[in-house]
Amino acid sequence: MPTCSLLLQPSFNRVYTKQAPAVVTAELELLDRLALDGALGPARVVERGGAPFVEVDPAAGPDDLATTVLRNLSAAYLLFTLTDDGDLRPLDVAPLARYDDDLLTTMRYSGKTNEQLTHLLVNLALGATAEGWARMARGDALTLLDPLAGRGTTLNQGLQYGLDVVGIEADEGDAEAYHQFVIRWLKDKRAKHASKAWRYKRPGAGTAHRATTTITRTPDGEPVRQIVDVIHDDTTNAREHLKRSSVDLIATDLPYGVQHGARSSVAGTSRSPEALLAEALPVWREVLRGGGGLALAWNRRNLPRAELVALLDEHRFEVVEPDGDGFEHRVDRTITRDVLVARKPG
Repeated sequence: MPTCSLLLQPSFNRVYTKQAPAVVTAELELLDRLALDGALGPARVVERGGAPFVEVDPAAGPDDLATTVLRNLSAAYLLFTLTDDGDLRPLDVAPLARYDDDLLTTMRYSGKTNEQLTHLLVNLALGATAEGWARMARGDALTLLDPLAGRGTTLNQGLQYGLDVVGIEADEGDAEAYHQFVIRWLKDKRAKHASKAWRYKRPGAGTAHRATTTITRTPDGEPVRQIVDVIHDDTTNAREHLKRSSVDLIATDLPYGVQHGARSSVAGTSRSPEALLAEALPVWREVLRGGGGLALAWNRRNLPRAELVALLDEHRFEVVEPDGDGFEHRVDRTITRDVLVARKPG
């Protein structure tokens, strides 16, 4: 079978762009193992014309699912096969995209996580979810939760994939900003949608807000509905809003404790996410279905990998590769980011 060669797309973040080939190689190899039963084999980085490519040598012709995974890797740009003469032949396959790509790029603000990183988290959570990639490719209904949603970068990637999305965010301004962005964007695109909102009062504990938007698409003449649920509340209160075993995958970028802290009702504002996770993981496990995947990004300078693995083990998550997946990369002098993938046993 000819070599499959993937041209990588530069990120807006130049530091991440330099490290993307190694990260995407790790992503491809882990998804190959989790979703494709090793059909693609080991990956490598090569340079062609001064640009980085990630390549694999499939044992057989890549099937539709393998091609879908390759074309939707977090930094994928164009996919080629390599001819016997060493020429690149483009494969006419588009990434999964239910909407225009400005859904992912329009919203800009200080501290935003780059879109390739959130794309990576969603991909890995899907890989850890039982038949997650196959179900998404078929168009099955899947629900993604970002329990620390910020202004919704991860949620937008879920929408682009056709997933229902739920975001929980403790900062009222961020939750409202994302809800308003979605509404404006849908209106600009003249997309059919309906939205409703609730306010919850707690004696002596302030209020929580929830806004649910239903988008109706008709890609093949039949209506297809997607849900965008934005919840302003502490993530540890997720069970007040979500049913047990109601989401299929969780993807989130943990607070780094540099520009903002990790909120915990016990510890107040902490410069480590450990106290937050000790409270949140049992709640997240309750709302995640059996067989559901979890992908977490975090700052290794504040929480060693072994301690995070121990926390997940304590709360009965199955870590996919406790010794590391090759996702560690530098963000700046205070942040070394890593990614950990786990699942809730089915």
